[in-house]
Amino acid sequence: MEEKYKILIVDDEQSILDMLKLQLEFEGYSVYTAGNAAEALDKLSYSPDIVLLDINMDGMNGFGFMCLYS
Repeated sequence: MEEKYKILIVDDEQSILDMLKLQLEFEGYSVYTAGNAAEALDKLSYSPDIVLLDINMDGMNGFGFMCLYS
């Protein structure tokens, strides 16, 4: 069985998180979600292959997250 990618979705709008998670899980991907950058940093322990990141978030924006992540 082929292993699909692990995807971390970071967005402060719950409806976007829900929609993307539903679509990607339907395709067989392992999907993790975070509602802000601080929560996303905690989810990095799952070692995602791909991060889908909202740049315009309250608090730490997506650019700040990428500086910490890289």
